[in-house]
Amino acid sequence: LFIAPDVIFQDCSKDLLLPSSHLDIGPCLGKGNFGEVYEGWTHKKDNCPSEHVAVKILFKYVHAKMEIK
Repeated sequence: LFIAPDVIFQDCSKDLLLPSSHLDIGPCLGKGNFGEVYEGWTHKKDNCPSEHVAVKILFKYVHAKMEIK
C-alpha cells in the first residue's frame, strides 16, 4: 500500500485518515488516466457500521492492492 508523504496531509484532520487495516477492497469499478477505482468498505472503531466507499489506487501502485486484501 502506498502511503503519501505526511506533508500532503498536514492540513487534514487526523479523524479523516483511515488505516488500511480498516478497509476491505472489492471489485474494480473502473480505470482512468491515473489509476483504478475499487468498491470498498470501511470498518471503523467504536462499533460504527461499515461505510460503502470508493478506493482509488494509482497505477504505479496497483500491485499494492493485493497487499491490502
